[in-house]
Amino acid sequence: MPSLFVFGDRDELVPVDSSVSIIRQTMTCPGHPAFSIVVFPAADHVISVATSGGGRTLAPGYLDTVADWLQRTVNLRRSGVENTVASDQVIRSITRWIVGVYELWHSGASEPSNSVER
Repeated sequence: MPSLFVFGDRDELVPVDSSVSIIRQTMTCPGHPAFSIVVFPAADHVISVATSGGGRTLAPGYLDTVADWLQRTVNLRRSGVENTVASDQVIRSITRWIVGVYELWHSGASEPSNSVER
């Protein structure tokens, strides 16, 4: 299964350099699928960066990176306009989910909501 590994270079929970090295070593062995590793500058463990107002926000380019990787990796665009629209909707849903998880993480909530947007 193709994999996207994302890290923030200021992660204090995971040793980024050694993690990237281990992943690269493991995933380049014969038989492993395609993979991508992206390290976001100034980002922490949840790929967020400090804002000028003292808050946190997702690292610049993070959502675009995920959406682009999904477009390249998940072949949802079989043929026709309907599939293109469906593909874009799936990618938008996934990126909204990522934003929701990020907001939940930073809200201090202990458990996610059971509601699902459809």
